Amino acid sequence: MFAAPWFLVGGLIAVAGLTVVHLMHRRRYRVVRWAAMDFLLQAVRRSRRMLQLRDLLLLLMRGSFLLLFALGMARPYWPGQTAFDPSSGVHAVLIVDNSLSMGYGELGHSLLDDAKKQAEAFLRGLPAGSRATVLAAAGSPREWLLGAYPEIDDALAALRDISPVDRTPDLARALEHAAEACRRVPSPATKRIIVFSDCQRTNWEDEGLRTAAQGFGRGIEVRAVRPASPSNAWVQAVYLRDRFCTRQEAAVFTAQVGLSGLRPRLGVEVTLLIDGVPTASQVVDLQPNQLREVIFPPVPLPVSPVAESVEWIWAKVALPPDALAADDSRSALIPVFSGFPAIFVDQVGQDEAIAGGRLGETYLLRRLLTAGEGEDVSAADLPLTAVTMDRLTRELLAGARLVVVAGVRAPGRQAELLTEYVSLGGNLLIAAGGEFDPAAWTRDTWDAGLPLLPTPLRPVPFDVRGANGGDFASILQWDADSLRDECFRIAGMASEELVALFRTPFFFRIVEPDADALRGEPASIPEAEVSRAPWLSWRNDDRTPQIVTFTPRSADEKGTTGAGIVNGRSVAAAGGNETEVALPPRITARFTNGSPFLMERSLGRGKVLLMTSGLAREWNTLAATPAVVVLDRLCRRLIEETLERRNLSAGDSLTVLIPPAYRGDFCRIVKPDGTSEPVAAGALGTRQWGAEIGSLPKQGDYRLQWFDAAVTPAMARPAPLATPRAELPFAVGCPVEESDLQYLDDAELPSVTNGSIASAAGEGLDRAQSSGLWRYFILAGAIFLFAESLYLASPRSEVRP
Repeated sequence: MFAAPWFLVGGLIAVAGLTVVHLMHRRRYRVVRWAAMDFLLQAVRRSRRMLQLRDLLLLLMRGSFLLLFALGMARPYWPGQTAFDPSSGVHAVLIVDNSLSMGYGELGHSLLDDAKKQAEAFLRGLPAGSRATVLAAAGSPREWLLGAYPEIDDALAALRDISPVDRTPDLARALEHAAEACRRVPSPATKRIIVFSDCQRTNWEDEGLRTAAQGFGRGIEVRAVRPASPSNAWVQAVYLRDRFCTRQEAAVFTAQVGLSGLRPRLGVEVTLLIDGVPTASQVVDLQPNQLREVIFPPVPLPVSPVAESVEWIWAKVALPPDALAADDSRSALIPVFSGFPAIFVDQVGQDEAIAGGRLGETYLLRRLLTAGEGEDVSAADLPLTAVTMDRLTRELLAGARLVVVAGVRAPGRQAELLTEYVSLGGNLLIAAGGEFDPAAWTRDTWDAGLPLLPTPLRPVPFDVRGANGGDFASILQWDADSLRDECFRIAGMASEELVALFRTPFFFRIVEPDADALRGEPASIPEAEVSRAPWLSWRNDDRTPQIVTFTPRSADEKGTTGAGIVNGRSVAAAGGNETEVALPPRITARFTNGSPFLMERSLGRGKVLLMTSGLAREWNTLAATPAVVVLDRLCRRLIEETLERRNLSAGDSLTVLIPPAYRGDFCRIVKPDGTSEPVAAGALGTRQWGAEIGSLPKQGDYRLQWFDAAVTPAMARPAPLATPRAELPFAVGCPVEESDLQYLDDAELPSVTNGSIASAAGEGLDRAQSSGLWRYFILAGAIFLFAESLYLASPRSEVRP
């Protein structure tokens, strides 16, 4: 293909004319036969051959010069390469990276300002008849406008509308939309794809981007806008050490703070704010390319008159402002319970007598869960009490988010109640130990048609000491490679330290699943349990709005239905319902002999976990080792999973499910800057009403507010002093990968896109681009012309007959 094919046509005509002249020159003289000259023919035959060879050589050199010069002027390029004629119009597709990292500021202007300035200069330099498409790689007020602006002024206005957002750029999707824009705009035929970006390594080293770029050959231009010496500190996370707390205890907050750059930062003040009030601070030194945990001292939480079982407080960690201010703070909503939301069931229960040494199987676990910071577990008060299985009632379970059953011989008739509790959304942890009878548990659950246990159990526990004749060398331990549950992943500990920790407990007695008794599909929840009205006090789906988040689909998931998260559970796309079946069990930890230690099974809206050993010391030494911390982490994680998800990411797609009581109310969203805008609700599916908000561009504190339709003015706008009927707060955080400023250089760009980059920073984007072969064609033509001149100028001896 050629950028200026008429040059090639002219060259071919010139070569053809040269050939015709050469042939005519050979026929210029008339041949006359003369007998007196015949004797000379033999003498001049050799001279004539030399003359013919010379003429042919001159023809080849002159023709090659003309042809190569014409090829060079025609500017050849391979299919997929860019070839532009600066005198004719083009269709330019500008992709502007407006992600969080582009907000990095130097000398009063950001990288995005520099990128928009260069893009504006490029647009103003386009020739007459050009059209432009402007795309924001991370989203903008003019989301993915795939047409082309007929006037450059309209494209400039769209460019000015692009603002930085606290999200990552979707460059693969942007290239897909650029290809679609090129298909929709057939004229002008010449296309230019230009990307203005800081070339963050995490955003460009993506397989989806590499695949999308292959469709352009070498037709993508990149204009890199990078800081001279980047340095950035950011808050990556803020959370409670114990995941949640109660109103009776002080809260211990932890923040993760990172630094990228070449130099450390010393004496950085990290401030903790509770409900907007500075509460504590720490001064730390930050090292480049390291993530540091900052643990604040225990702080008392503000007293609240709210009588609900759980309330949410705002916690915010802030750093001194730097060049990238968007990630210098992070907010999170922290759950605070009025009391520990768990019920403990063991063989002793309410008849426990500590002074007499009559302790239940859950005693040590309750001690562990109520121990404070730096407090001796044995000296801790024990506000958590246990009950026996026969005392378990629906009223007692209504406010519990977790039920721990340990050391109980059999569930009896309460198996149906526990199955109903889990199917409605509660979590259940069953532990062996004490008087646990696996045969009785299997009879009361699986044989009765209740899938309360993850699997049927063998009737007799496996005793390692009896099976091996008292050989303690064969006592079971955890298989470190099989510990997949989150409770085994302890932050701040190296893998070698974790392996050493998990080798400390020894297990003498366990119960084992009975594979022979498990046939066919998993048992389903009885219809009677599914159809019951919800009676858990904290599962108020029909009374208060809920947040559902949907993770954006990857490229290979197109055409499939997305999955969402509500109250920590995976649900179908908006309009779907949560599953009400018992799923197959999943083994998340094993012993060294391959037997399961921890099995998990989803059951309706909740889940059941079976720990095949006990909690007390009769079955193992777990409670006497530091590894007992995994039990604390396991219980707290199961409670946390029942909470609504209030801490979101800027990349999440947000949908709010609205109960029938709120359908006629005015709804608005209040943004971090204090501005608000109405939220339109509609039908999302069968018997489901809600509002699709999508992903939010900025991090910070958000609030959804509902105002009573009876007091809302007719213009669908609340009065200035109106009190919301209901309010749903949630926090949005920025993606952490945008804060770690690691860039690709110009030499690396072609490799990460499989050679799809035609030009990078440093080359003029406004001049005609084509393959560099044209230079070599013209050079070769000049060589042939020079060779012809040398040949003609060289002295030749006269040939005499």
